[in-house]
Amino acid sequence: MFPTVHVPKDQLYASTSAVVRLEVGVFLKVLKDHLLAIVNGSKNLLQRTSQVSIRHLMAYSAHDTDVTYLLAAFGAYDQQLIPYSAAVVIELLGPEPPAPRSEYRLRLVYKKGYLDNEGTYLQFGACTEQPADRGCPLDDVLNYLAPLLLDPDQFFSECQVEQRPYVPDPLKFLRSPTPFSCVSSQRSTYTVYVAAVCILLFLLCLVGVTVGLCVPNKGTVHLNPPPMSTEDIRSLVEVLRVEEPTKPRRRTM
Repeated sequence: MFPTVHVPKDQLYASTSAVVRLEVGVFLKVLKDHLLAIVNGSKNLLQRTSQVSIRHLMAYSAHDTDVTYLLAAFGAYDQQLIPYSAAVVIELLGPEPPAPRSEYRLRLVYKKGYLDNEGTYLQFGACTEQPADRGCPLDDVLNYLAPLLLDPDQFFSECQVEQRPYVPDPLKFLRSPTPFSCVSSQRSTYTVYVAAVCILLFLLCLVGVTVGLCVPNKGTVHLNPPPMSTEDIRSLVEVLRVEEPTKPRRRTM
């Protein structure tokens, strides 16, 4: 089961936990591995992936929608649009590594744009009953995020077109659930097959025009008759001579 993600109805791009998992699940998996490498004092892992020491700062750039997905995954989305230059800070608090995971806590800071000079502590969904400035135990946060984690190798298999159990009528506008699993909305969509119908009509018209040009019409008057043979010309001249009216003779006094 996925944790419940509370978002407003007009922000449907983060409406379900399945959508959040597809959008930031890979990043959350990388974040978890990175945090555990710090706690366990795995210098080799950190140097192999990021070339950093145990004490370090990691910075990522993202779009406003990415920040929405991240806050929704943490259970800390405040149902507001993400302002320009917003920042999400994840602080790992605890003793010098290596140490037991139970001695570490995570604290979440949200800076609402460039006008917010200090930022605000937000509490993780796993510790809603505790003050935000105290943070949340590392294990509680990781357990809360566990259903949303997505391995990079599984991402493309998760984001595939689902097989439909039926073939819809292309002449109808069908209102059905979207056939894609890698989407950012739970809203139903209209499956429109106008393109196929238009192509079919175009082909029928093209066939009709072609047949009309190839098959001559019996009532068609040919403006350019075929050339006459020599025998036809002689026959026509003889006919004209026979039918030529005789001229009256001029009477002389």
